[in-house]
Amino acid sequence: MEDWERAYNLNTAIIKRISEYARLSFKDVIQLPYSYFLLLNRESWIDSYNSSVEGRKILKELWTLQQTGADLEAVHAFQKRKEGA
Repeated sequence: MEDWERAYNLNTAIIKRISEYARLSFKDVIQLPYSYFLLLNRESWIDSYNSSVEGRKILKELWTLQQTGADLEAVHAFQKRKEGA
C-alpha cells in the first residue's frame, strides 16, 4: 500500500459495507454478536464481488484455488502427452 493510500484508507469500510448489505445502522452492526458480524462480513464481501463481471471472475478464481481434489481429466491428458513423447 502506498503512502497516499494509507492516508485515505477508510477505517469503517467494512462496517459501511455490512451496514449497506444488511440495511443496519453502524451502531447495530457494531452491536452484533461476533459470529453474526463475521457471517455478514463474509456475505457482504461476496455480494460486493458478485455485483460485477470482473468480481465474479475473481470469485471463480478464488473458488478454483480452494479446490483440493485432483483434476483427473488434466492428469489423464498429461499422462497421454507424456506417453506420446
